[in-house]
Amino acid sequence: MKTLRLVSSPFENLVRDLLRNAEREILVASPFINLDGAKIFRDATPNRNRIELALLTNLSAQNIVAGVTQPDAVLELCEGFKNASVSSLHRLHAKVFVIDERISLIGSANLTGGGLRENYEYGAMIDDEELALKVRADILRYANLGNQISQELLREIAQDGKRLAALKAAQEKETQKREAAKALRIAERKLNEKLLANRAKSGKTINEIFAETILHLLAERGRLTTRELHRLVQETHPDICDDKIDRVINGLRFGKLWKHQVRNAQRFLKAQGKIQNVGEGRKTVWTLKA
Repeated sequence: MKTLRLVSSPFENLVRDLLRNAEREILVASPFINLDGAKIFRDATPNRNRIELALLTNLSAQNIVAGVTQPDAVLELCEGFKNASVSSLHRLHAKVFVIDERISLIGSANLTGGGLRENYEYGAMIDDEELALKVRADILRYANLGNQISQELLREIAQDGKRLAALKAAQEKETQKREAAKALRIAERKLNEKLLANRAKSGKTINEIFAETILHLLAERGRLTTRELHRLVQETHPDICDDKIDRVINGLRFGKLWKHQVRNAQRFLKAQGKIQNVGEGRKTVWTLKA
């Protein structure tokens, strides 16, 4: 029997009940995660060693510096599970739990103490296998677009996060402000480079990443102009769409490198017969090819 239940704050007891009853798999999407949220999560899942965890969050350097996504909390949350996969996606805003491919909770609450206990949140719990499978598939498609974070890298990022927090605290002290601000910028840049290097080791080429993203965007949006498509690709992958890097041939600059790479992916998909472009007035519009 299909059931839908509207839920309001606080979310903590409901989330605890869902996690406690999980038997095989927990899928979570939460852009922000802190230690309070991780503790609630861990306390509610005593049989982690029999459960697989799929986690989608936003482990950007900006979020880590701001303290809204704490990598040590993500690390703590993942420990003890039979298997735990972590993906980081810029612009993630969805907050979703899917339990055993059967029950889904979709709401506004992040996996934080504030989201689960303090904020005024709202959402819906759906006990329906067909819908749960659809929600799960959609979130996994988002995760596939993101940066796949290994447990080893997660441990490194957790240490980086502690250093960034100390530098940020030092920056707020007047006596160390200038030196700490410089050190914080350098540390944040190094963390960005580490996350970018992880993408390079993922086995996916830039062309594959952009091609998958283009197919996803056209499937979701239907029809997009080239300008719209490029804007959405950059918003999805700001880490690899750097406006400061130009394509240079024989000393001459030919626009932004990432835009050239996206156009290559468009041509690749068109040659494969997966997308097509049509003219609408002065604009070129891209769609999936039926």
